[in-house]
Amino acid sequence: MTSGGLKSNRGFVIYDDDPGYLKHAYKSLGTKEGAPSRPNPVVAKWIEDVGGEQHDPTKTPWCAFWLGAMLQADGYQSTKSGMARSYLRYGEPSEEFIGAICIFWRGKKD
Repeated sequence: MTSGGLKSNRGFVIYDDDPGYLKHAYKSLGTKEGAPSRPNPVVAKWIEDVGGEQHDPTKTPWCAFWLGAMLQADGYQSTKSGMARSYLRYGEPSEEFIGAICIFWRGKKD
């Protein structure tokens, strides 16, 4: 990694040679879905751009839509899904950790 990266108040550092989708993600730190009466239009656009349909971000889990939007903004294909697990087989295995996509289990694992 090169020195002189951008640092957020959350401790993340983005360097010039990091993947472009991480740079897009960095810019979106702190974005929230909005309030029920005022959904955030940025998040709503991520959902629509990736999933092809409009959904209220205050009622729709949007983490996978966000990931897809960051990938698409950098010219990569997304899974076009709002399901985080749709990324389980995305990409290629790598020893690199910078830019890796991790999916965590939620609840009981069957």
